[in-house]
Amino acid sequence: MKAPASETFEQANILGKIRCLLLDIDGTIVLGQKQTPGAERLFEAIEESGRSFLVVTNNNSISVGEHAARLRGAGLPVEAENILSSAEVAAEFLKTEWKCNSVMVLGAKALRNALLAKGLKLTDENPDCVVVGFDTELCYERLKRACFEIEGGCKWLATHPDVAMPSPEGLWPDCGAITAAICTTTGQEPDIVLGKPCKYMGQAAIRRSGFTAEQVMMVGDRAETDVLLAKENGMYSTLVLTGATSSKDAQRSGADLIVDNLGQLAKLLLANVPK
Repeated sequence: MKAPASETFEQANILGKIRCLLLDIDGTIVLGQKQTPGAERLFEAIEESGRSFLVVTNNNSISVGEHAARLRGAGLPVEAENILSSAEVAAEFLKTEWKCNSVMVLGAKALRNALLAKGLKLTDENPDCVVVGFDTELCYERLKRACFEIEGGCKWLATHPDVAMPSPEGLWPDCGAITAAICTTTGQEPDIVLGKPCKYMGQAAIRRSGFTAEQVMMVGDRAETDVLLAKENGMYSTLVLTGATSSKDAQRSGADLIVDNLGQLAKLLLANVPK
């Protein structure tokens, strides 16, 4: 069992290799509009130890610029170029892997803009594929139209698997919930589900980091997304207990490192600086 506050030889050996940290957002570096305990110290430790970071999020309800503004509002030194979202990953995948020119989108403005920025045409008439994301403006007619396209043989993808988005009001239906409605109607699963823990998302993050997989560590609060993303891509992982995972469940997560908060991780990073 891995004690959150202790440092083993194995942990020291791992941390001495790490050059870039991939950081989840909600439950990891912020809770609502506030930093999690030790978050600011972690960013200081990253800079002091000569490492870099990349914020990696499934949330494409807002743009990377809006994500960055939210994090700066919480007192964290994050710019838009420090963020990789599932919207950017979906746009890249559609252009480079599926070679799409036109797409039908069930998604927020941030997702639509990311697709447009890659030169993709948005259309509801004979698209090359259907893209499903988080969509607060979803209407029955467009949901029906997407089902018709998919039933007719059109490829389709979901930008991320999350079924619910936490909010102060309660849970909002997220991409996974909309995807489930289409699956139930058409009897067809998406051709691919991007976002964490999809391997393609991890590969995109590793490319952006500029390092090899063994030099990168995913830091998050969920075993089923953050830890699994690391495993799928040959990265190391840290599970932080400030979000969705309990201490008991963490011991079964398979994470390489478990910490109570990011302040603990900051101390370990500073004690094990890459040579």
